[in-house]
Amino acid sequence: MEIEIYAEGGGIDELRLYQNGKLIDVKYYTDTKPKAGNKIEVSFTAQLVSGNNIFKANAFSKGRLEGKSSPILVKLTLQNLPQLCIFWRQELINMKTVNTI
Repeated sequence: MEIEIYAEGGGIDELRLYQNGKLIDVKYYTDTKPKAGNKIEVSFTAQLVSGNNIFKANAFSKGRLEGKSSPILVKLTLQNLPQLCIFWRQELINMKTVNTI
């Protein structure tokens, strides 16, 4: 996932990515100025869950001011869910428990 952050004069210190309200990654920006004007692009990796995945990125300035952010929705629909099959060997089923002292 690529996220664009725009510096508006206060510098960029910390970037946080949330998925469904849970903090999943934090990155710190150590350069004093963005290399391409006032914008930086940051890559995050997230594992999607079935259904709605609401992502929100928060950026903090060097003075700890939180920037504006808009959440995005990624919906994952799994049509062929994996199935779990358990096979028992007959001798395991016929085993008896022996209590020992």
